[in-house]
Amino acid sequence: MNNTLVRRDVLVHDACGLKNFWEKKIEKQTQRLQNEDNRLKKSALMKLRKEWNERLEGRARMLENFNEDLMRNKQMSLMSLEASLQNIQSAA
Repeated sequence: MNNTLVRRDVLVHDACGLKNFWEKKIEKQTQRLQNEDNRLKKSALMKLRKEWNERLEGRARMLENFNEDLMRNKQMSLMSLEASLQNIQSAA
């Protein structure tokens, strides 16, 4: 009976030691993560990515508008040619 009490005391002591060990590990890891988050917030990389995305989106919109305008101009040219042909045919 005396042996079981000693083992329980040892287990409790070990459990407390393990608890402290893991709490320190978790605290250090949390601190590392916070430091990394702070570093990333201070970094200009996110700002640069945002600026480049905005530039690329603007360029894509510009090209899309250019293509739409080009197609519209072609259609207008075709319509004016057809009108001219109809005028020529009606005059003849």
